[in-house]
Amino acid sequence: MSAALELAKALIARASVTPDDAGCQELIARRLEASGFRAERFDRNGISNLWLQRGSPRPLIAFLGHTDVVPTGPLDQWHSDPFVPEERDGCLYGRGSADMKSSVAAFVVAAEQFAQAHPGHAGSIALLLTSDEEGPATDGTVAVVEAFQARAQWVDFGLVGEPTSTRLLGDTIKNGRRGSLSGRLLVRGIQGHVAYPHLARNPLHQLAPALTELASTTWDEGDRFFPPTTFQVSNLHAGTGAANVIPGQCEMHFNLRFSPATTPPELRRRVESILDRHGLSYAVTWTLGAEPFLTPPGTLVDALSRSIQELTGQQPQLSTTGGTSDGRFLARICEQVVEFGPLNATIHQVNECVRIQDIDGLKEIYEPETMMLDAQANLRTLRDVLRYAVTRFNENSIFFGHGQIDAFDEAAFLVTRAMSLPLERMDIFLDAFLTHAEINTLIEMIESRVKKRLPAAYLIGEAWLQGYRFSVDSRVIIPRSFIGELLKDELQPWVPEPASVHSILDLGTGSGCLAIIAADVFANAKVDAADISVDALAVAARNVEEYGLGERVRLVESVILCNPPYVTDQALSKLPREYAHEPTLALAGGPDGLDVVRRVITSARAHLNPQGLLLVEVGDGRAAVEREYPRLPMTWATTSAGDDMVFMVRTEDLPGELASVRSAAA
Repeated sequence: MSAALELAKALIARASVTPDDAGCQELIARRLEASGFRAERFDRNGISNLWLQRGSPRPLIAFLGHTDVVPTGPLDQWHSDPFVPEERDGCLYGRGSADMKSSVAAFVVAAEQFAQAHPGHAGSIALLLTSDEEGPATDGTVAVVEAFQARAQWVDFGLVGEPTSTRLLGDTIKNGRRGSLSGRLLVRGIQGHVAYPHLARNPLHQLAPALTELASTTWDEGDRFFPPTTFQVSNLHAGTGAANVIPGQCEMHFNLRFSPATTPPELRRRVESILDRHGLSYAVTWTLGAEPFLTPPGTLVDALSRSIQELTGQQPQLSTTGGTSDGRFLARICEQVVEFGPLNATIHQVNECVRIQDIDGLKEIYEPETMMLDAQANLRTLRDVLRYAVTRFNENSIFFGHGQIDAFDEAAFLVTRAMSLPLERMDIFLDAFLTHAEINTLIEMIESRVKKRLPAAYLIGEAWLQGYRFSVDSRVIIPRSFIGELLKDELQPWVPEPASVHSILDLGTGSGCLAIIAADVFANAKVDAADISVDALAVAARNVEEYGLGERVRLVESVILCNPPYVTDQALSKLPREYAHEPTLALAGGPDGLDVVRRVITSARAHLNPQGLLLVEVGDGRAAVEREYPRLPMTWATTSAGDDMVFMVRTEDLPGELASVRSAAA
């Protein structure tokens, strides 16, 4: 008897009718702990939830299963005791044999054998089990996922052992599931005698045409992965029990199974619009049972398909049909989730069974050695990782706003600089082999860039501006000021003699980037780098030290550089997720983006020499600045982004007490 078959029989022998686990998880925990897995429990409200993990590096592949089973149904219709596993006609009979104790047994044995053969394997393997999948599913997998969300723990690849095969093992992979939206509709009428319908209002008659429209509506066309959204009535109740009474109300329960092509709010709106159009007096209560999820062809789908094809010789079909599964919860913390298991022909039936040969087939397909996915096992060179990063960035449409313009530039910057390699000479190293530790580090950074939207500069701790390298972290905004372009040109033609500049103030210095560039360009200048953030000044001090400019970056007088916070409140609320990791203090400019700009303009003259110059970057705020200061002589410098980003004002044009439009009007 194979190890997987033996374990499947041991699990079936435990009468774990939902929500009872009946000792299944304890049995599995003892076995896997002996193979180096660490057990962690997440029991909640009497539900048994077990997490077992071996290893800690990324990527993490997790198997998701359940140990609870549905009730047996009529015992007299079973050919053998449902909790006494029996081999018969090439099949293993027993409750839970197909859904899903054979899948769980196959993965456990596969994981044991893999750990024994590869004790120093790359990546991590985990198993998540619950006893609340066949029940209400309120304290099972969702409880573990919520705990992981609270501690920012992510899973890279999730494999759910649901019975997905239809005719032959491996013919179908579920790479997503539809969402489920249920409604309870109460239609109000007026009760009366059937002989006097003019004195009553029959809610069934009123509902009938609305129901016809609901049932015939095309909600969407679906897509290449999902069928169109469907509407089905599950219950309809009305009447008092008397044959001569028009009911005063009727109640209908219905369900919509929907794809990502339609959202729950849109479905609710359209249903209620139909009910309103038919003039119903009604109340409807909505329950969102599940959000849809999808894992398109890619790393996990391809690896699983390849494993199936190697064993069975057939190419599996991708499907999103059927009901919901716990994969919908795992998808909250795992970007790639698929379901695969044995034949589903007898699940939840009397005489449930699984083909014995399929149990060992599952074990071979689940083998982590074949499933330890391209993101780890098949990445070897810098070129491999670079290609992987570009694909991941393009697949997830990340935003490029911190120095790079597209997925390739972002990937090249992240991968080469994380390895301390010169970006401009990357070609020399493309075919160099990387160590497992280096691959782990790079994959973790790539996944953090994708899943958490952490900017690449924060991940590697550095940013570049006009050829200068600066250390950065989340205490400072990532350098990207257009003033840097003007400094590289020595502020020509506005500063005709660079040697005559003796003092510069960089107001709101952040990382100190502009102050350092200014000190390098204007060799005779003393520079003061000022900021209201102590944390930012600590980063700036590090950069000043790295450039050996401690004696020159200090006080201020003749030129003031200022890249202040200028993002309006409205724009701030709509910024891509990448910007949420930067200090809000360095971005927020108030309702019109000019809160700090006003203070700089009104006080700049007191800090400038008579021939001084004020430079202020305002992003796309030129129109707001010119409305606020219509009489202030400003010169708008040309940068790579146009003529609207940076303005300059000479000291002589700054009155001692400059009033804005609003204050002057007052």
